[in-house]
Amino acid sequence: MRVRAYGRLLAACGINAVAVNNVNVHETEARLLTDRIGEVAGIAGSLGPYGIRTHLSVTFAAPMLLGGLPTADPLDEAVRAWRAEATARVYGAIPDFGGYVAKADSEGQPGPFAYGRSRSPGARRPRPTSGSACATRCARRVGRTPPSTGTGN
Repeated sequence: MRVRAYGRLLAACGINAVAVNNVNVHETEARLLTDRIGEVAGIAGSLGPYGIRTHLSVTFAAPMLLGGLPTADPLDEAVRAWRAEATARVYGAIPDFGGYVAKADSEGQPGPFAYGRSRSPGARRPRPTSGSACATRCARRVGRTPPSTGTGN
């Protein structure tokens, strides 16, 4: 009931999307992407009737933390396959899923810069539908220069 009331409030304010968790994703929160996706689907089911799309904050290291892979390099084929499979499961549970939010290369969390990559390949998560999104928050580490992204930042 509280989630539905929250959905009504958001819709009344003109807000049409919400991330159910913040970007500080650790082991417990990471499981929202896998074995706890039913909880996220329940929230999405309560918010959907009000036009609110549900987003999920994920850790960039999810392929390592949840998938047991040795890397989270965004260009590694095994990582790409793991992310595609995880995303397919998410869309299976939440057909109108809004997308991911990921904090990367910040506060000791890995991201594309840790693998010598720019923000661009780091933000390329599988997006099976044209209406989904992925937002990645990257921070520059002190004393480390990230590869050029060609965007001037």
